[in-house]
Amino acid sequence: MSHRAVEAQGGLDYSVQKTYEIGDITLAGSENLDRNVVVLLSGLAVGDKIEIPGERITKAIEKLWDQKLFDEIAISIKEIKNEEVVILEIYLKELPRLSKFSFTGVQKSRIDDLRELIQLNRGKVVNENLIVSTQNQLKNYYVDKGFLNAQIDIDQQRDSTEENGMILDIAITKGPRVKIENIIFHGNSELEGKKLRATMKNTKQMGIARIFKSSKFLEAEYKEDLQKIINYYNTKGFRDAYVVKDSLYPNREESVNLEIWIDEGNKYYFRDINWLGNTKYTNEELRRILDIDKGDVYDQQRLESRLFGSMEGNDITSLYMDEGHLFFDIRPVELY
Repeated sequence: MSHRAVEAQGGLDYSVQKTYEIGDITLAGSENLDRNVVVLLSGLAVGDKIEIPGERITKAIEKLWDQKLFDEIAISIKEIKNEEVVILEIYLKELPRLSKFSFTGVQKSRIDDLRELIQLNRGKVVNENLIVSTQNQLKNYYVDKGFLNAQIDIDQQRDSTEENGMILDIAITKGPRVKIENIIFHGNSELEGKKLRATMKNTKQMGIARIFKSSKFLEAEYKEDLQKIINYYNTKGFRDAYVVKDSLYPNREESVNLEIWIDEGNKYYFRDINWLGNTKYTNEELRRILDIDKGDVYDQQRLESRLFGSMEGNDITSLYMDEGHLFFDIRPVELY
């Protein structure tokens, strides 16, 4: 890209700043642009007093760059009248616009999905941002499907049949689907790595017994499995557990190691359980339904099922609703 400030003809001394009145502003470099719109975007106007050299010209160029439509911008002095009036010329070279695009290295059955994903419409400005965002969208698409080493290359070719048109050839090399050789946990002093791996229903490491479940890495399912790990910790009293970070790195050409760092936090237990507002049923009756005693390991999932909806229907909410208390409300408040 080119970024030029004021250029002038005929012996103008730039070492001395001078104030001019803008007598006119002309447009060069493109026949497809509306002069009035360009002038408005620049912030300059006929009749303005400007200093040359000065910040107004620099800011005008910056405002035009902000539109992200141009490959080259320059403002030059076309003519000076009566030593006080200046005629400016704005030169603009437009960025190319998309005329068409195609895929190579992709099965025909996938093309419609990819077109829907990247949303490349005819007439879009082809700039660096468009190329990078398209590559990232496609890369993420294949990573989600387990192709961690997918390569996305976009070749740009001028369209000889269309003025300022650009053709994009998107070449995709997805490579082999990457499998997980080892899942390694750090920070899990209370729960064994074997048990944590068992909670991950979709993300499995390779092994002799991996016959019915694939060990391929799928990004979306992996994120769900991370939450399953935390849910498992919560059932064991570790209500503050969280995943600190994770790392995925190549082990061999078609396999990776997955490392997960856990902060288990403290282990919690149920203490005293007190009831307020219950006149229909006694504390002891509600305690029997709740089936949680002082000293039990804190389990948020168990607590919620006993309060709001167990599979057997013998929870506190069902007890009241079955007796016609349609506006029944129960709110557990935790005190430390």
